[in-house]
Amino acid sequence: MRRTWPALILGLSLIVSACGVSRSAPTDAAFDGDQAATDETVSGDDTTEATTSTTANVEPVPTPSTAPADEVAITADLGGGEVWELTHGELNDVVIPTWENQEFVTLAFGGSVPPGFYPGVTYEHLVGEVLARELAELDRSVTDTDTEAARESLAGLMQSWFAGASDPVAEADRLYDEVPYLPFVVNQQAKQTALGEALLESGELTVEAPCVRHILLDDEAAAQEVFDLLNNGGDFAELAVERSTGPTGPSGGDLGCVPSSNYVPEFAAAVDGATLGEYVGPIETQFGWHVLVVDRFEESELNPGDAIGQRVRTRLEGATIDVDPRLGAWDPVNLTINPVADE
Repeated sequence: MRRTWPALILGLSLIVSACGVSRSAPTDAAFDGDQAATDETVSGDDTTEATTSTTANVEPVPTPSTAPADEVAITADLGGGEVWELTHGELNDVVIPTWENQEFVTLAFGGSVPPGFYPGVTYEHLVGEVLARELAELDRSVTDTDTEAARESLAGLMQSWFAGASDPVAEADRLYDEVPYLPFVVNQQAKQTALGEALLESGELTVEAPCVRHILLDDEAAAQEVFDLLNNGGDFAELAVERSTGPTGPSGGDLGCVPSSNYVPEFAAAVDGATLGEYVGPIETQFGWHVLVVDRFEESELNPGDAIGQRVRTRLEGATIDVDPRLGAWDPVNLTINPVADE
């Protein structure tokens, strides 16, 4: 069955981020909020919600009016000898008709184009080129099936925009044909889908994951006491039920079998350094103090979205990127394009 990976870095993620949607940090004791959710993150995070800021009063950022279509908007040396570039003309073929379509702007952004849209689309072109090069290295290309899966995923969202229409499918198809950003999103998502499938087929995402149990305490002294009790013969599951303040306490502190990269850095380092069957602690994280044990290892599959994101980050970290200053500036730390500051 063909899968469409979550658009963590591409496509509609721009629509979401540009509208100001954010996610609060999880209240779970060990898992990293940027990683895939597990039973513990779901059960322990009752307060997480998306918050959308109002964009109706934000004025659109204009296209650099002095830039002829053949002038370069961004260049990137991504390795491999061939420097990639994108012209203002190529960029504006997507941007200008999109933000001139008030129907789309209202449905997607609530009334006006967010200031980060223009540099955001530039960045998406850059990431799309990275994905294309990653696919080429795996001797894989985007198939019609990949594109159909991406189109179907986008269609579901678009049809929800026209839920009150007599024919939501026809209305969504009409808007898709009128707004060039939407086929662009599908093309980007198809690359991500193809890369995710290629990584799965290669076996690169299959790892031996540690099976971890932990007990979360409020302070170091309490964690040290539990650690000492365990080393003196205490039962881990019983102590977890009795003393853990984390949501996995009732289940004996079981975090399951997942790659250590799913955890916050301090906890991940403790897991990676653990000796099988030996107790580790106290370990401090943002959630409190932990005592943990790695019981065994089981074969597990990495999240394809995480693997794709890491590949993109790695290539961008090693790239030399220049952005037209009328458009924005490349941020080598956060690996993004910062819009031109308001004067």
